[in-house]
Amino acid sequence: MSWVGEKRLSNFSDITSHWKNELRNRSHDNMLEMVARGTSLDDILNIIIKTIEVEDNSSFCSILLLSEDEKHLVMGAAPSLPSFYNDAINGVEIGIGVGSCGTAAYLKERVIVENIMEHEYWKDYLELAVKANLKSCWSEPIISSDGKILGTFAIYHQNPRVPKKEDFDRINFATNLASIAIENRKVRKELEYRAYFDFLTALPNRRYFIEQSELEISRKLRYGGSLSLIMFDIDHFKILNDNYGHKTGDLVLQKIADITRSVLRDIDIIGRIGGEEFAILLPQTDINEAKNVAERLRLEISKGIVKTNKEKVTNFTASFGIVLDTKNKNIDELLISADTALYEAKNSGRNKVCTFNE
Repeated sequence: MSWVGEKRLSNFSDITSHWKNELRNRSHDNMLEMVARGTSLDDILNIIIKTIEVEDNSSFCSILLLSEDEKHLVMGAAPSLPSFYNDAINGVEIGIGVGSCGTAAYLKERVIVENIMEHEYWKDYLELAVKANLKSCWSEPIISSDGKILGTFAIYHQNPRVPKKEDFDRINFATNLASIAIENRKVRKELEYRAYFDFLTALPNRRYFIEQSELEISRKLRYGGSLSLIMFDIDHFKILNDNYGHKTGDLVLQKIADITRSVLRDIDIIGRIGGEEFAILLPQTDINEAKNVAERLRLEISKGIVKTNKEKVTNFTASFGIVLDTKNKNIDELLISADTALYEAKNSGRNKVCTFNE
C-alpha cells in the first residue's frame, strides 16, 4: 500500500509539474505576443504576477521599476498587495536597509528575508509590514541584457518562509519575463522619442511640431481666439561654425533651445524645424503679444554665453519673423508667411523682429 501511495504521489507531482510548465510556456508566449502588439507595460507586468500567484496561491507578488534618476523604486504592478502598502513604498529610495527590494536594487543581488519581524533590513518598515500582515519577502533584482538594474521582483508571504527550489524557479521565470517586457518598453520609448524629438536640442522636430500645431489650429477653428507663429534662425551660423567648429555650434543651438524654453509658456509649441531654424506657435496670442515674446527672445539670445574648454563664445544673435493667423491658414501657409517676414529681417540688418504683412 505504501508503494502504491508513493507512486500516486509521484504521479500527482509529475502532473502538477507538467501543469506549471504548460502555464509558464503559455504565459511566456502570451507575453511575447503582447509585447509585439504594444500592450501597455502595466498589463504585461500584472499578467506576470498573476501567473506566479496562481502557482502559489499563498504568495503576494510585486514588481517595482527603477526610476529615471536610478535612485528610487516606483510601482510597476502589485495587484494583490494592499493599496496603502503600495502607496507607501512607491518612490522609495534604494539603499541597504530599505526593505528587501530597496536593498536588492542597491546591491544588485537577491535578498531573502525569511522573517520580516526579525530582520534589520525591515526595521524602518516594520509597522507597515505588520499592518499589511506580511511576514517574509524575497526580492530579486530585474537585470537588463547589458547588466543594468531595471527594477525588482518580490514574493511576499503571510508567514515566515524560506524559498525552496521551485520558488527560485518561479523567481527566475518572473524576472526574465519582466526584464524582456521592461527593456522592450524602454526601446519603444527611445524610438518614439527619436521619431518626434531632435536629439541635439531635445526640442520637438519638424514632424512633431507640425502635428502639434495642426491640433492647435483645429482647436482655434472650433473655439475661436487668436494665434500667432514665430520663426527665427541664428544669424551667420555658418561663420560661427567655421570660426569655432561644429561642436561649439552645437552648444550654441543647445543654449538657444534652453533660453527659448525659459521664455515660453507651457502651452506654447516650439520645434527645431531646420539646421539653425526654429518655429514657435503661440496659442491665444495676438500680434502685439507675439512681438513682445520675439523681442524677449531676441534680447535673451543676444546675451547668451557658451563656454568651451578653450574659449567663451558670445554675441550670437537671431532674426525673427512673425505672422498672425487672420485667415485660418494651415500650418504650412503660416510657416511660409513667417518665413517671408524672417527673410525681411535678415535682409534689413539681422538681429531684429519683422512682422508679415498680408
